[in-house]
Amino acid sequence: MAKQVSPGVLALRKVVDDVYADAREAKKQGKLVGWSSSKFPCELAEAFDLNVMYPENQAAGIAAQRDGEIMCQAAEDLGFDNDICGYARISLAYAAGKRASRKFDPETLEFIIDPNSGKPLKDENGKVVIDPETGKPKKDPKTQVPYTVLDDIHEIEALPETTEKEIAYKNFRREAIKPYKQMRIPQPDFVLCCNNICNCMTKWYENIARMCNIPLIMVDIPYNNTVEVSDSAVKYVRAQFDNAIHELEKLTGKKFDEKMEVGTMIETPAAVLIADELAEECDFFSIGTNDLTQYTCALDRQNAKLEPFFDPHHPAVLKAIKMTIDAGHRHNIWVGICGELGADTALTETFLRMGVDELSMNAKSILPVRKIVRSLDLSKPSAKQV
Repeated sequence: MAKQVSPGVLALRKVVDDVYADAREAKKQGKLVGWSSSKFPCELAEAFDLNVMYPENQAAGIAAQRDGEIMCQAAEDLGFDNDICGYARISLAYAAGKRASRKFDPETLEFIIDPNSGKPLKDENGKVVIDPETGKPKKDPKTQVPYTVLDDIHEIEALPETTEKEIAYKNFRREAIKPYKQMRIPQPDFVLCCNNICNCMTKWYENIARMCNIPLIMVDIPYNNTVEVSDSAVKYVRAQFDNAIHELEKLTGKKFDEKMEVGTMIETPAAVLIADELAEECDFFSIGTNDLTQYTCALDRQNAKLEPFFDPHHPAVLKAIKMTIDAGHRHNIWVGICGELGADTALTETFLRMGVDELSMNAKSILPVRKIVRSLDLSKPSAKQV
């Protein structure tokens, strides 16, 4: 029986796949593509319509494909110490042009299969087939793969292309690089880093910028271990953002929109309870109903076993949404619904009568929701309990 994958995991996979696909397409179109640390504010890159990849995520994917060891060794051969983070070593080797590739015969351009790879061969009854000569299970040829070797994209691109044989060899060597998405991300045109994670991160990204001869935009966000944050600390962080914006303006040739609205997600009961205080610092609220339901009902929405108890219509969830809308309007900011509930036609009238200003949904849900919105007369009492 196939392992059941939760909707949350599937959604996360799609997000990651889209990020990789968008970056590759942007590179093909000659647009700038950057590498960003997970803590750098992604909204800044988005404001300049920049595509970014995440080396931490990439390194984890490479390790999951069992190519972490060969990439770490490549980094160590470049002079990086084996005491540094494995993710950093994988990323640094990749930035230097190193790639996990599939071994092939340069004369025949055929892959050389690793005889120890693959799954055991099974007969029609599902039993493992034993090799009578060795006494060991036979390997299923369909599951066997070539030996893994290290290659270098800079060496590949420097190869001559004067004859058909040279062209064929060069193209095959390019294609021999392992085809999974983490081993095929574009080289960076810039790097974005925030130091609010670990000391290794800053040197990791400094080295990427140096070896690729590209700009590094660093944001210094000091750790804070108190509930209250001083005005001077806020001003310092804002100055860091202003400097990053200035650098991104130079990089892209675009002007930052100073009138851009800045809001916050309301996704926890704690945020609901201090919504009045948050509204003083925001231009809008976006209520993340998926997480708000999860945390209000005290359950993990990625756990398939708890799915029957995930109830976005729970009175406590709806009351939290109404409290947030009221708090936003008390401070003259607009409030939107984000997440699955925005497309839930059973709650469209409820949300409108609560006073919500915006509903976010996927494209296929727009017409059914719009039909309900146009049919309602909010000046008249509701036919349903709201």
